[in-house]
Amino acid sequence: MTKFIVNVIVKMFTNEKIMELIMKSNVNFNETINKKDMTYCVYEDVHMNNSKVVKLEDATNYLIDLFNQTGQIYSCTRTKLGKLLSIAAFKYARKGNLLFEENIYKYKGCGSVIDGLVAYTNMEAYINFVYKDGIKKVSEDISNPINDNPNLLKDEEARCLIKDVFINFGAYSPSELGQCINTIVEYDNVTKKDDKIDLNRIEALEKDDEKNMEQNNLVSYLFQD
Repeated sequence: MTKFIVNVIVKMFTNEKIMELIMKSNVNFNETINKKDMTYCVYEDVHMNNSKVVKLEDATNYLIDLFNQTGQIYSCTRTKLGKLLSIAAFKYARKGNLLFEENIYKYKGCGSVIDGLVAYTNMEAYINFVYKDGIKKVSEDISNPINDNPNLLKDEEARCLIKDVFINFGAYSPSELGQCINTIVEYDNVTKKDDKIDLNRIEALEKDDEKNMEQNNLVSYLFQD
């Protein structure tokens, strides 16, 4: 991902003129503006060919299967699935990739929600469970290894990513996940005016941004190499 930064002297050019000059680079980008010092930050779009890696339905079914392998000791509601898949999409965006094509939106005060996420008929989210959710890793409760099921999700990299998100955050309650996600989606220009999450902005976050965020396990996770 290339980041273009153009420092401008306001007295010399109008904003329109500045953007006209930048546009001549022929780069497909999203724009954010730091009005305080008039620094223009231009970010290339993630996954330039606009192709998704997996179907949201397949990713959801794969994640539910991981929950089922724990003996259903953690909650696995549609709300929680959406937040975990949002985290996976954020992590994938950090690599410049688009995990699935559906949009992710800020859910006021409670993290994020994915447009079109449903409990699919061939692998339903369950609600009958022994409630053991808490801020810990799944491996702290589960001694048996969590297995992959390539029949549900063929892309190996996507399986590894979703499984990693599950191990790290699958034991969190929906409200705890929401609080962690709030730190990301409420950060500078991550959420657009229509409440859509800007994955390009998440991709472009830097170490200085991490320092400016309220620290939690999700922030640390997203900034890991």
